[in-house]
Amino acid sequence: MQLNLAQRAAAGGGGADELVAADAVGRLLAKDAALWSDRPAVQAQITQSLGWLDVAAAMAPRWPELAAFGRSLHQEGFTDAVILGMGGSSLIALVLATVFGRGPGGLALHVLDSTEPETVRSLADRLDPARTVFVVASKSGTTTEPAAFQQYFWDRVARAGWDPATRFVAVTDPDTPLAVAATRGGWRRVFLNPADIGGRYSALSLFGLVPAALLGLDGAALLDRAQALRRDLERRDASNPALALAAVLGAATRAGRDKCTLVVSPRLGPFALWLEQLLAESTGKDGTGIVPVYEPTLGPGDSYGRDRLFVVLRLADEPPPALPLGAPAVTFALDRPEALGAECLRWEAAVALAGRLLGINPFDQPNVQESKDNTRAALDGYARTGRLEMPEGAPALPASSPVLGPVLEQWLADLGPREYLAVMAYLPYTPAVEEALYALQATLRDRTGRAVLVGYGPRFLHSTGQLFKGGAQVGRFLQILADPARVPDLPVPGAGYTFNVLVTAQAYGDRRALLARRRPLVTVNTGRDPAGGVARIAAALAEPGEVGA
Repeated sequence: MQLNLAQRAAAGGGGADELVAADAVGRLLAKDAALWSDRPAVQAQITQSLGWLDVAAAMAPRWPELAAFGRSLHQEGFTDAVILGMGGSSLIALVLATVFGRGPGGLALHVLDSTEPETVRSLADRLDPARTVFVVASKSGTTTEPAAFQQYFWDRVARAGWDPATRFVAVTDPDTPLAVAATRGGWRRVFLNPADIGGRYSALSLFGLVPAALLGLDGAALLDRAQALRRDLERRDASNPALALAAVLGAATRAGRDKCTLVVSPRLGPFALWLEQLLAESTGKDGTGIVPVYEPTLGPGDSYGRDRLFVVLRLADEPPPALPLGAPAVTFALDRPEALGAECLRWEAAVALAGRLLGINPFDQPNVQESKDNTRAALDGYARTGRLEMPEGAPALPASSPVLGPVLEQWLADLGPREYLAVMAYLPYTPAVEEALYALQATLRDRTGRAVLVGYGPRFLHSTGQLFKGGAQVGRFLQILADPARVPDLPVPGAGYTFNVLVTAQAYGDRRALLARRRPLVTVNTGRDPAGGVARIAAALAEPGEVGA
C-alpha cells in the first residue's frame, strides 16, 4: 500500500491514532462487538458476523476435498458450471472466473446474477444440460433471484431428460430452506458454509472456494496469501495493513472525500465490483458512507472534484495509471493474481475498522430488505390483477421522447458539490449495452464534474442499493429500463410470473423506495433497443452547458 503526499496529508485526520487508542485491532481480533455498538441487540448480531476473520485457516484443510470435487466433475465429462447467486454469493465467483479463467482440469464457469430475461435465456442457450453443473449459492437460502434461477434451470434439465438432482449443488448456511430442500432432494452436493459470515465478507469461505475448485484454480495459494496477511493483522499500530487503509478511508470520508474512485487494471476489473459491494453495503447507512465509483477509463483532471479519493489496484508488472495531478491516492500493486486472497481479507478488515471511525455497524444492511419487500408487493399485485403498476411521483418517459433532453436537464439542475449521480440499468448483460453505459458515465462525469456510479439491476440492489437509501442523501438517480415485451416471455416455473415480470417488479420496487425518500429520479425506457436507447440518453446529455454549483 502506497500513499502519495497529498493523501498523507488527508490521512492525517487522526484516524490511525484514534484506532490505535481504541485498541481497535485487538478488539476486532477478539471479536468484541462493543467496538461498533453499545446496544445489546446490535452486539448480538455483530458477534454472529465475524467468522471471516479466521475462515482462511479453517478452510485450508478443506481445500483438498474441494479440489477433488472439481476434478471429479471434469473427469465425468462435465464442461461447464453455473453459479446461480446474487451479491456476495456470486461476485467473488465472477472475480475468479474473469481474473484467472479456467485452470487445468477445470470447468468453464459462468455467473448468473441477473433476472433480465435476455440474459437468462442467452446463457441457457449456450449450455448443454448433460454437461453442466448448477450451483445455487445463497446464504439465507431464500433469496428471490437464486430461487428463480434454480426453478428455471431445474425444469430445463428435467425437460432435457436428465435427473436434475445429479446436476445441482447448493452452497448455503446450515438449516436454511435451501439446505433442507437440497439434502432431502438428494442433490449432488450440499456445502454448508459457516453461519457467522455475511455475504459480502464470504470471499474466502465456501462461496469463493467452491467456484475456485470448479475452475481448477490453486485455491491453496489464495488461502496461503490470506493467512500470511492474517498474521500481519496482529500488529496493533499503523503498520497494520488493514488499520492503515481503514484510517485513510475513514479520515477521507469524514473530511468530505467520500467518493472512493476505484482505478483498476483491466485484468482485475471485476474486483472493483466486489469492492463496490463491500464498501457500499457495509458503510452506506445512518446518513454516511463511502461511495465507491468504478471508472474503466479516467477522464480529464477537471472532471474530478475535491470529494474524490483515488484507489489504484494493479498488477506490479502493469504501468501505473495517470491520475489527476495532485489527487489523493492509495495504490496497491499485486505481485501476482493470487494476492487477491490477501486483498480480500485486507479490505474486509479495513472496512470493518473504518466502520468504527464512521460510527456505524458495518455488518448489517437495513435498507436492502426495503426494495425486496417492495418487489414482493409488486408481484403480489401482479398475481391479483395481471398488471404491474409503475409508482408515480417522478418523470418516466421513453428514450425516443422529444422532451428527454429537457427532462434530464431539470434532473441535473442545481447540483450541489457533494452530490453524485447513479445510473441504474435494468438491462441485459451485452458488450454493446456495457459500452453504451460506460460512455454515458463518461458523458455525465465530464459534463458535471460529479462522481457517476453505474450498476446493473437487480445486482446493485444487493450492493450500492444500501448506500443509495441508507447513506448520505446526496444522490440523483437515473433508472434505465427496457421493454420487457421485446423478448418472448421466460416463465419462472411454479412461480406464477415470468422473468420479464420479475425484473420489472424489481425496478418498480426500487423506484418506490427512492420516491419515498424524495430523491431526484428519472426513469427512461429504452424500448426494444437497450444499447441504442442508452446512446440516445448520452446524446441528449452531451450538449455543453454549466451544471451544478
